[in-house]
Amino acid sequence: MADSNDFALVSFDKDRDRAFDELAQKSVLVTGWTSTSKPLFFQVQRVDEQTVSLTIIDGDGLSAKDGDSAEFLFSIDDGQYHWRTDIHRATVDGWSLVKAGELYRLQRRSNFRTSVPKGYKASLLLKSFKTHTITPTPLELIDVSAGGVRVKWPASGLSAPSQGDSLAGLLGTPGGRQVEVFGIVKSVLTDVDSGPVQIGVEFQNLSGRDEQSLLHLCLQIRRSTAPVIR
Repeated sequence: MADSNDFALVSFDKDRDRAFDELAQKSVLVTGWTSTSKPLFFQVQRVDEQTVSLTIIDGDGLSAKDGDSAEFLFSIDDGQYHWRTDIHRATVDGWSLVKAGELYRLQRRSNFRTSVPKGYKASLLLKSFKTHTITPTPLELIDVSAGGVRVKWPASGLSAPSQGDSLAGLLGTPGGRQVEVFGIVKSVLTDVDSGPVQIGVEFQNLSGRDEQSLLHLCLQIRRSTAPVIR
């Protein structure tokens, strides 16, 4: 279940201005999407008093149109942000956005860890374990964050995991993007009768795009289970 404390509305003008000032001054990766488009990746071109201009580095700018509502994720020094606003102008090369809108800071605690409800179609496709390539094996997600996952371990077919073991696989995210992850087993929950039943994995060396794709996945899961979530 989502914790409302994970979403902090940036309500003071000075805090909004500081966030947008930092966005303008640094080469910040921004992920954006609409209700009908796949996620796109941008870099900030310019921040004016009333608009923010983004240049597309991956994606189709014409997948949205002028006036569409859009959502964005970006990370700056003090945390990760979720921004909802309208597209002023959409071109093949970039989007110009209305600077007004709702800006939320995502709390850094546990990297926005999100429980995955039973029946939700999300899994980690395990492709390598203990540095050995294996037959691709889907592992059911228990929870996921921008920093790792907790998964159910199969009762048969794989050797028992231990803390420190490495693994690699693919994790599907919104828009069909597959994030290739490499992780280290940090915890193993063992049943006396059946052996290992779930493991906690910490991801290593995620790119900025991968981290934001995982944050987007967390947002999507929370909305599917709690529609009131922003």
